[in-house]
Amino acid sequence: MSNTDSSRDAHSAASLGNRSLMERIMAISEVERGFIARNPKLRREIVFQVFALMVCTVALGSAIYADAVNLLGHNPVKALVFGLAAAMCLFALDNNFLVQARGNASAEVRRSMYKVRAVSIAMITISFMLLTTDTFSTDIERVLADQRQAKRAELEQSPRYRPEIEGARAAVAQASEAARRAEEQQARILDLKTNQARAWEEHTNQCLGNTSGNKIRRRGCGPEAGGAEALANRLGAEIQAAEQDLARLGNVGERMASAKQQLAAIDGRIDAETELAFGGKSQRLTAMVPVLQEDLSAWIILIFWALAGMLPDMVMLWAQRPLFNNELFARMRAAEQEDLTAQIAEARRELRQAHTDRLAPLEVRLTPVPSLSDTGSASANEPDYSGRAAPEAPMAGERP
Repeated sequence: MSNTDSSRDAHSAASLGNRSLMERIMAISEVERGFIARNPKLRREIVFQVFALMVCTVALGSAIYADAVNLLGHNPVKALVFGLAAAMCLFALDNNFLVQARGNASAEVRRSMYKVRAVSIAMITISFMLLTTDTFSTDIERVLADQRQAKRAELEQSPRYRPEIEGARAAVAQASEAARRAEEQQARILDLKTNQARAWEEHTNQCLGNTSGNKIRRRGCGPEAGGAEALANRLGAEIQAAEQDLARLGNVGERMASAKQQLAAIDGRIDAETELAFGGKSQRLTAMVPVLQEDLSAWIILIFWALAGMLPDMVMLWAQRPLFNNELFARMRAAEQEDLTAQIAEARRELRQAHTDRLAPLEVRLTPVPSLSDTGSASANEPDYSGRAAPEAPMAGERP
């Protein structure tokens, strides 16, 4: 390798090592670097492409993270991994197309770019539209509450739950009635015992001739004392009947607790089945349909979020199109290809020379060989010992 080539390679390596982050991301070559540094318009286009690359990547990753956490209910760490993975994949695709298509406006390259862009636009638009579930959170909860209530009423009337729930409700009603009667009987017994105590007190005062207040009694158990005794005995019989009725009611507290527990168990099963039917994350999306049907203004918000999701990809779409300085980049690309072709040819020559230098030297030895005329003369001068006649010499004019 010549000193000129070595110096050029060293200079190229030093230039590549001093590149900025933007130049590394966009794979700015040594040829492009000089022109871009001297032309603000070329640099502005590269900066615009880097801006589009960053905005589109962050928008997709953020939308996927938000949907995974708020709509799908994933763990934030897991959602972050999903968002980063999707963002990195889109970054790699867009970055590769921006670099490889710079100065290359072929139809095949553009078709591939637009296919990726179409998928990206669809993904990020849908992701932003799904974010509207947070905007309509109150309306969605209202729709889901109505649907849960209707589902619960349907389950309560179904043959599977209706007999059980009617029996449980009847038991609660009976326990409530028993509790009411027990409370009434307890109050009545208390009142009867109070009246009985007063009757016995009157009987005692009549028999002993006690004076109470302004009433003066004569000592002896007369008719008034007998009337008080009869009243006390009658009240005692009523108390006994009320206590027997109260005993027949049993422990109304336990009856009420048992009946309510049975009803709560049935309600829990119905609630679990209702929640299973309307508690999934997909039901929030399903509930969006009635919201959009009931309120047309919701469409404005939905379209707004859709357009907001498309905006980053529209920036990338413009960054990938062959605009403004495409002809200049194409010429720089051609210059790079010519320089690379020359380097490849030089490398091939160096490889051939190195291969030739590794071959062992070829030794050639020359051995003197007598000429044909000398051999013939020597044969003619030698005597013939074989006994055969020597060939006759040709006559003049004859061919030997």
